[in-house]
Amino acid sequence: KVKSAVGQTFVGTTRSLNNWIDSGFLADTLFRGPLTAVGANERNGIPSTYELGQNYPNPFNPSTKIQFALPRESVVKLIVYNILGQEVTTLVDDVRPSGFHTADWSGMNAGGNRVSSGVYFYRLTAKDVAGQASYSSLKKMVLLR
Repeated sequence: KVKSAVGQTFVGTTRSLNNWIDSGFLADTLFRGPLTAVGANERNGIPSTYELGQNYPNPFNPSTKIQFALPRESVVKLIVYNILGQEVTTLVDDVRPSGFHTADWSGMNAGGNRVSSGVYFYRLTAKDVAGQASYSSLKKMVLLR
């Protein structure tokens, strides 16, 4: 077994918010900065902080994936907005357990119609169910039809 500097075993395929381990090698996405050590909870599949990842692919057509991390069970909203700040669609609006999550957006609005090419924004808001912590982050993505 091969182990990382923080003791992670590289076996099989494991995905997390911004990196993955595949066939025994650590691979990092193009959207992440330098690797940093992870906390003990992350090795067990629980992130230590809230995080909203950059969608991929970006630009995209016809769909994209948005990853986010929750350190505790939280009430989560993930909403897509157009360049005017108008709500296009809601991707997530429910309680999610702690861990790493992925939402897919197929370039459709809330009415099920395809949206036009352009710049869109997505905002993640999360509040843990105990009411002790809250998080909000906004990122930009580009749809090219």
